[in-house]
Amino acid sequence: MIYPARITARRIETAGVYTFTMRFVDKDVRRAFSFKAGQFNMLYAFGVGEVPISIVSDPGDPENLEHTIR
Repeated sequence: MIYPARITARRIETAGVYTFTMRFVDKDVRRAFSFKAGQFNMLYAFGVGEVPISIVSDPGDPENLEHTIR
């Protein structure tokens, strides 16, 4: 399944390393989504491709997903 998400924040961790906070566009998907430590999402950037990226956010706050990318 593909669920579009918006980047709501970007934090610079160090040179070339960023943490992106994302939220699913669909509120029902946002409420239903859950994950456990160590799981990942397949992130797709239109026109670029997709890659598996670990979820680094708190599983207790599934409405805001964070991914750290280099």
